[in-house]
Amino acid sequence: MNKLLTILLFTTCFSNLYALNGLELQSVNNVVQDSLSTPIIEEANDTLETNDYRFQAEMTKSPSTALYLSIVPGLGQFYNESYIKSGILFGASLTLAAIIYDRQVNFEKWQDKVVEYKRNNEIEDGQTDATLEKYTEVREFYRDDRDLWGFYLLGVYTISAIDAYVGANLFDFEVTEEISMNLRPDFKNIGLSVNFTW
Repeated sequence: MNKLLTILLFTTCFSNLYALNGLELQSVNNVVQDSLSTPIIEEANDTLETNDYRFQAEMTKSPSTALYLSIVPGLGQFYNESYIKSGILFGASLTLAAIIYDRQVNFEKWQDKVVEYKRNNEIEDGQTDATLEKYTEVREFYRDDRDLWGFYLLGVYTISAIDAYVGANLFDFEVTEEISMNLRPDFKNIGLSVNFTW
């Protein structure tokens, strides 16, 4: 259902933009066809060329700069003046890096214990006993846990980069108080009521 609504929304937006652009071209073509003199045709062509660029505004924040700064999670948000998000993402990445470091240290410690136990008890590859199995199990736990936290850190990096890029693109976008959405439960019909105001 969400995919259908998203597709419908994008189709409507792009068809409206296409229709507006078509109306603009039609009005210029009508001026050209109604007139037989060359200067008016040249003036109409100049108008058409300048009107194509009227929707492009100069952006205050560069999306590519925000994306490059996201190499350090939170720095792109700081560039976009989203200071709370910046602190949250930077703190999350530091916390995850500390957890990954701790898991790596414990993995190496238990790896050394496995190697030392095998050497002291003259256990060859393929042979095992209860203590060696326990040491190996703990070592594998720390390795798997380190890898899991690494994926979480990768997720924070990805979210940071996407948010910084989108935040830079929408930095100049103004949100007025007149546009709002209200979502509340509807007890009569057992559902949700959504109201849009603009």
